[in-house]
Amino acid sequence: MFNLEEAHSPQQLTTDAVEAQRRKMLFLSKRGNLESELLLVAFIEHLDLSPLTESNLPDPNTAQEHKNSLFKTLTLLHCLLAESDQALLSWLLKTPQKSTDVPQQYRALIQTIRLNYASRISAP
Repeated sequence: MFNLEEAHSPQQLTTDAVEAQRRKMLFLSKRGNLESELLLVAFIEHLDLSPLTESNLPDPNTAQEHKNSLFKTLTLLHCLLAESDQALLSWLLKTPQKSTDVPQQYRALIQTIRLNYASRISAP
């Protein structure tokens, strides 16, 4: 299983650990095909990494919820990036109606990656 450098739980998530992991994931997104790379890099660059401490948000519960969500997303994304180029390309480019062979744990993340890319290319 993956760990975020020194962070083994959302409570230990630091800005430095997340930034180091973001850079690592950008490197791991450099795949053997341009299509996967474009989708993955756009998603990683779009991740909201800013409110990692309670001092950045007025409500400490909101900050903790963000940390939990970010930790879960980064962990799942790291696992996704460990998959083969062929599997990633197939899963990322399938239409949502034909995504039944995408592993269940990745379905929501892959849909989010697709929607993120679609919104970027359709924006003026």
